[in-house]
Amino acid sequence: DPSDFYGERDNYCKVMPLEAYIFPADNASSPTCQSSSSPHHPEALPPSNASGGNSSTEAALVELDEFRSRILQGKADNDSGRHHQRVADGATHRLEPSGAEYNYAAASKGAKVLAHNKEAKGAANILDGDKDRYLRNPCSADDKFVVVQLSEETLVHTVALANLEHYSSNFKDLELHGSLSYPGEAWELLGRFTAENGKHAQRFVLAEPRWTRYLRLRLVSHYGSGFYCILSYLEVYGIDAVERMLQDFVASHSPDADAAKAAADARKDSSHNDTAGSQVHAKQVEGGGRNESTGDVAKNNGSRVADGKPAQAQGKEAVKQATGRVHGDVVLKILMQKLRSLELGLSTLEEYTKVLNQRYGGKLPDLHNGLAQTGKALEKMKADVEDLVEWKDKVARDVGELRDWKSSVSRKLDHLARENAAMRQGPITHAM
Repeated sequence: DPSDFYGERDNYCKVMPLEAYIFPADNASSPTCQSSSSPHHPEALPPSNASGGNSSTEAALVELDEFRSRILQGKADNDSGRHHQRVADGATHRLEPSGAEYNYAAASKGAKVLAHNKEAKGAANILDGDKDRYLRNPCSADDKFVVVQLSEETLVHTVALANLEHYSSNFKDLELHGSLSYPGEAWELLGRFTAENGKHAQRFVLAEPRWTRYLRLRLVSHYGSGFYCILSYLEVYGIDAVERMLQDFVASHSPDADAAKAAADARKDSSHNDTAGSQVHAKQVEGGGRNESTGDVAKNNGSRVADGKPAQAQGKEAVKQATGRVHGDVVLKILMQKLRSLELGLSTLEEYTKVLNQRYGGKLPDLHNGLAQTGKALEKMKADVEDLVEWKDKVARDVGELRDWKSSVSRKLDHLARENAAMRQGPITHAM
């Protein structure tokens, strides 16, 4: 019956757009492949988490170089403000005979100011240790910097700065560059730091100690709106490389701890022993005979000690050879720099690997959820396609039935027309 066909128009499907399958969360349209008598309640898909990890709000994965710089800056921020002499790996700042830290930027040790911006006044005052004298810079100066030659080349670890003058602006952001030669072709960036807004001494610890002879301090910005930006003093503390080597030697050869400590003390006081050595030499010239006899006794005693404690004597001899090197310091300096760089690179790679593991490990559940939702969407699409094929076949059958009904009706109408024509011709024949 054609009325059945026309009455079933509501049973057929309105095709769902393709975007609804690809982005189900962003498209509210759903297929209407259900009967009007039984309305279909579309099943709500769970929220998609697959795209959550790739959203624009989430920070992109940083490159290894940027990650390494963040690690270094984080270590520097954590170490700044800690007023301690103990450094990583058991090494210490070089100390003076009095026990105070050795300041490589002190004018009394031979440090001096080599260059500064033209607006600066009293640049050399930051090295003389007088807190009443200072470096004065107009805060409006574009490039505020000072270049300092240290008393000697050292492994720079900590820089101390202060502004003790009231009614002046404090420095805020600063950059520290280093070089082994001056004038140098390029300055190596040792670190960027942010100071506190206070009238007190502040220490800034380098994330990685560097061998440096010349320092370039650049004051980038300042606090407040004062006319002058003041720097009262600059102090630089470094690590004695030979002392670090001796401490490592002591750690690996515990019986020789006293000998290594004595050698380290001798290394620290080497500048004070030159005069004493010349006096001893003069005494030896005056009393040669006594010295020879004393030397023989010392030889005999030394031989007996060597026979009694060969291991300890060899350890002391190794320490003496280590402290007496001249060219070995350069080799040691290079080796230490390489080892520190390798150690830092290894630790950075380890941290970076952990971050990658955590990041992508956390993405696996999201990927599984995304794949599950994609599978559900594919199954739904497959069901919709099957419904469309079934609807097409049903429409084809209905069209065939409609054609058969049409032909049947046509035949019946033709037969009825012939019967009517025959009935009309019948009475005419009887009348004749």
